[in-house]
Amino acid sequence: MGINFVEKSENLSDNEIISKISNGKYEYLQVLTDRYMPLIIKKAKSFEGQGIETDDLIAEGFMGIFSAVKMFDERLSKFSTFVSVCIERAMISAVRTVGRKKRIPPDMLMPIEDVDLAGDENPEDIYINKESYNSLKENIFSELSEMEYNVLSLFLEGNTYADISEKLGISLKSVDNSLSRIRNKIKKQK
Repeated sequence: MGINFVEKSENLSDNEIISKISNGKYEYLQVLTDRYMPLIIKKAKSFEGQGIETDDLIAEGFMGIFSAVKMFDERLSKFSTFVSVCIERAMISAVRTVGRKKRIPPDMLMPIEDVDLAGDENPEDIYINKESYNSLKENIFSELSEMEYNVLSLFLEGNTYADISEKLGISLKSVDNSLSRIRNKIKKQK
């Protein structure tokens, strides 16, 4: 395919390319992403300083193109207009997600070891429950990558996403993604 594919595709309209993609020729997504990359970069730069990295915004822009292709109806608008709106909405959504303060109030935090297991008066039950807890904790922590372990530890100490991001030298989006993966791993343990 290579260069000939790209040269032949440059003359196709957006609607023709979308039609090909709809018929299972997904390689034409590359043509659209190449065509709209300058728009993605321009919009990503307009969001600089909003607490999210430009690379993450560009990735969101690609997702905007994919959703535009999926939802486009040529009877309602031109694709170029529609994709521009989809790209911008994807980026706005990402900025809003990162900008939210995701914090647990400090008064609701306490080390799990300090939790009183009320209702268990029998020492044997208390021991079994603590052993079960320790086993669950070991299983969960053994499933985590080093970064996920560090993110979870800092999160459980009551740090905000911004604090975790700063302490570990990673983006806010990476913190959010890590916590999402951790939640999924914990759900699997239950």
